[in-house]
Amino acid sequence: MRPDTLAKGWLIGILLATSPFYGIQFPLAVALAVIFRANMPITILVQLLTNPFVAPFYYLGAFQVGSYLLGCNSIAFDLHNWQEMLSLGWKPLFLGCTLIGLTLGSIGCFLIHLIGRFQYRKKSMA
Repeated sequence: MRPDTLAKGWLIGILLATSPFYGIQFPLAVALAVIFRANMPITILVQLLTNPFVAPFYYLGAFQVGSYLLGCNSIAFDLHNWQEMLSLGWKPLFLGCTLIGLTLGSIGCFLIHLIGRFQYRKKSMA
């Protein structure tokens, strides 16, 4: 496996997995992996990070990150203030998801390329 296709698969996968498009991530992942010639198994596997058990906590955290960055008042989560959270609109959620996705995507691509270089040097020395 080439590091560039693995890195593309990771980046596409993590950007979609951390996006607020829950439910249509898998079809989008397959389509983008084909278009950008990314590693399909990695792209699909990364989609499982936001499974139904983890997604509510992730999206709440992404919403809080986005709210903080936009300077919105911090909102504690409970059943009584869900209307207040929705009144802020989708901006905090999109911002939080995008920032988390870009951060994790960049770190993953860096590590994949770093490991790929290490393996290439190891093979050339043998």
